Amino acid sequence: MRLKRPYKKRDEENLIPLINIVFLMLILFLAAGVLRPFKEGSVSPAESSFSQQGERPMEPVLVDRSGRIFVGGEEHDPASLTSLLQSRRTAGMTNPVPVVADRDLPADQLVDVIEATKAAGVEKIRLVTRRRAMP
Repeated sequence: MRLKRPYKKRDEENLIPLINIVFLMLILFLAAGVLRPFKEGSVSPAESSFSQQGERPMEPVLVDRSGRIFVGGEEHDPASLTSLLQSRRTAGMTNPVPVVADRDLPADQLVDVIEATKAAGVEKIRLVTRRRAMP
C-alpha cells in the first residue's frame, strides 16, 4: 500500500532584499547621472540629430526664453555682449562662440544676439542644440 506523502507548502521567496537592492541602485544612478544644469536660467536647448566634436569652445552665450543674455553667470545686453566678446578676441581667444538659446526664444531675438556676436568680429558662431534621441 502506498501512502501519500504529505503536501509540503513551498516557502515563498522573500523579494524584499531584491527590491531594496533595486531601489538602492536607482538612487545611485540618479545621483551619479545628474548633470550640472545651466545656473543662469532655465535654458532648454533645441534638439538636433547631428553632433560635431572638436576644439574646446569659448564660454557659452546663454539666451533664455525671455531674451535675457548670460555669459559666465552675468547678465548682458547686446551692446555689452559685443564689447565683452571684442575684449576676449583681443585677448587671443579665437575659438567659435557657442550660443545656447532656449527653444522657445523667438527667432528675431536670437538674430539680435547673433548680430551682436558678429559685430564683435567673431567669425564662427555655433548654435548649441541637444541631440535628439533616435527611435
